[in-house]
Amino acid sequence: MIQQVGTPDEIYDYPENLFVADFVGSPSMNILECVIRKKNAAPSAVAELGDIVFDLSDYKWRQTPSDGQKVKVGFRPEHFLQVNETGLPGRYMRLDRPAQFFEKSGRDAIVFLSLAGQTIAARIEPHYADRYRQAKAVPVLLPLEKLSIFDAHSGRRM
Repeated sequence: MIQQVGTPDEIYDYPENLFVADFVGSPSMNILECVIRKKNAAPSAVAELGDIVFDLSDYKWRQTPSDGQKVKVGFRPEHFLQVNETGLPGRYMRLDRPAQFFEKSGRDAIVFLSLAGQTIAARIEPHYADRYRQAKAVPVLLPLEKLSIFDAHSGRRM
């Protein structure tokens, strides 16, 4: 069954459903189970486990979410930025999370972080890996514009 038609960039950046989000990319997209909470009409996604709140006030919705709706928030490992990358346009969420383990392979380094009861992958610059091995938490920035929101029941992009 054809899941999505588009350019490679469209499919990678805007997956139509959870299957495509998980299938395309290596490592695959991080997915967190969340619930929509609206405060002053501005929606946010609150992780079901943990204290993570994603501000979705600038998200480009295909369908308007309802308060209390279960969603899955997706973001790719390579979307993370190092905290020292300042002066970049857009809005970011800072995460300082404990590292569970690292994978370093030549020019590539992935740190696996504990977030909302799950393990998520974040691609980092390889020269930061040794510094972060000794740290209690790895500081990274997640651009909010890179989030993908999926309906938890249908799996379709919202």
